Amino acid sequence: FSGERFVEAFYAMAPERINEIIPGAWEGAPAAGPTCDVYSVAVVLCEVLTGKRLFSESDDLTEMMEQKQDPRFQIIAVTHPARKIDIRQFNDLIGKALSHDPGERPQTMQAFAEALEACRVPPEKVYSKE
Repeated sequence: FSGERFVEAFYAMAPERINEIIPGAWEGAPAAGPTCDVYSVAVVLCEVLTGKRLFSESDDLTEMMEQKQDPRFQIIAVTHPARKIDIRQFNDLIGKALSHDPGERPQTMQAFAEALEACRVPPEKVYSKE
């Protein structure tokens, strides 16, 4: 990667933000905007919940950018108490937040926070078998 100061940050950056730092990293990339922050928070959230760093298997920028544009991202295990979140709804939200298309992501951090809150299972159903 170019620029040692940014190497660690690239893993959490939206692909269009990386393209601003290294022009040509993503041909035809849309302009970076507020959804870049949503993308970065989703990456960090995934790392916290799974205990695994996303996109760290990449040894070069091209490979990492390809991984960031793969639409098949899915959370299958979290270190969060069972039945407190709707894992399907959460998975859908994370998939959207990590979309390579900024238009697919929640458009603001507020919208992302509200969608995260909506993933919570109501307290009366936390230990229910429903």
